[in-house]
Amino acid sequence: LVGGADFLGGLASRTASALRVAALAQAAGLAPAFVLAVAVQAERVSGADVAWALGSGVAVACGFACFYSAMGRGLISVVAPLAALTGAAVPVFYALARGERPGTAASIGIVTALVAVVIVSIAPVTPEHAHLAITPDVVGLSIVAGGCFGAFYVAFSLVSEDAGLWPVALERVAATLTIAAIAL
Repeated sequence: LVGGADFLGGLASRTASALRVAALAQAAGLAPAFVLAVAVQAERVSGADVAWALGSGVAVACGFACFYSAMGRGLISVVAPLAALTGAAVPVFYALARGERPGTAASIGIVTALVAVVIVSIAPVTPEHAHLAITPDVVGLSIVAGGCFGAFYVAFSLVSEDAGLWPVALERVAATLTIAAIAL
């Protein structure tokens, strides 16, 4: 689902405002998130859970704004893997900073991901996509988007399981409001 949404969002951002695409993507998840939050019993939603959920919403909103902007300007085949790699790197660095050490399989996965991004990024450009060059602004937006996605993952990992699905609903509210604020 996520990859398909990224692809469709990237295509939509070529003809519509990146912020509008990001806002619609976030707003579309509001109602289902609240329905699920009500349906799944939460034992306790702490103030920290609310703060981390809201912070994750702000991070993912900023990430999507940069991501769709990069996709509208550059090659999806470069933007998506670069943002994904950066988004995965942030939680890895966070875990390393906390003293965790990846196992052999995780280390192999990290190296494989780095190699894959390099390979995808050097793929030849077809004539109909020549105008979508790999420019510093596209690379920068992709890296910032990935950093924001990584911050989302880290923040959301700090939410307690006792909070049920309320953090998902709160994240969607924060993301939708943040995108709306950026758009203004």
